Amino acid sequence: MLAPSAAPGAVIAKLNAEVNRALLLPEIGRRIMVSACEPAGANTPASFGALIRSDTEKWKTIVKNAGLKAD
Repeated sequence: MLAPSAAPGAVIAKLNAEVNRALLLPEIGRRIMVSACEPAGANTPASFGALIRSDTEKWKTIVKNAGLKAD
């Protein structure tokens, strides 16, 4: 789940807590697995931001090495 960068910290903290709580529910876990996704588990906004930055760099390298360009 993403929110605007200007969202208040209290709102981000509440969303983070509720999403992490929901991820612990068995039904949510089943739905995530059926949709061919992997649950990331509980994390913080900072760790999720780091994951996004890391994935962006990884895919940027893959795209560049493959000679692909975005239109």
